[in-house]
Amino acid sequence: MILIRKAEKKDLNQVYAIELLSFKNPYSKYLFNIFLNDPSILFLVCLNNEETIGYAISSLKNIKGHIISLAVHPKFRRKGIGSALLKEILTLMKKEGISIVELEVNENNVSGINFYKKHGFKFLKKIKKYYEDGSNAFLFYKNLDGE
Repeated sequence: MILIRKAEKKDLNQVYAIELLSFKNPYSKYLFNIFLNDPSILFLVCLNNEETIGYAISSLKNIKGHIISLAVHPKFRRKGIGSALLKEILTLMKKEGISIVELEVNENNVSGINFYKKHGFKFLKKIKKYYEDGSNAFLFYKNLDGE
């Protein structure tokens, strides 16, 4: 059974394992601990029978939200888990009064770009040398007021 809930300390090892499997420039485990304890951060996990199979993290500032990271374990991808996490975090952000959501995605991450476009995100601009390895990011945004 699939369940999405707020992340807890016990989830961090599995979340970090997914992070390492998902990104060329992963966040540190230390940073995930900070996210977990910051009241301005929404940190959700998706569980399949107690196993963490995905997560979504976003920050909330005034009326603007920022999706920091969203990832699904490779063996659970293309099954709607990412879409479920994204919908849930956007719903919670809207309840918190967020009207605009932004995120960055590596310009080479075609599946990520298509995923966010499919969910109504629009390209805003290219950010040169955004990632540690010097690769560029695309900044996307979505207006939640029209939903």
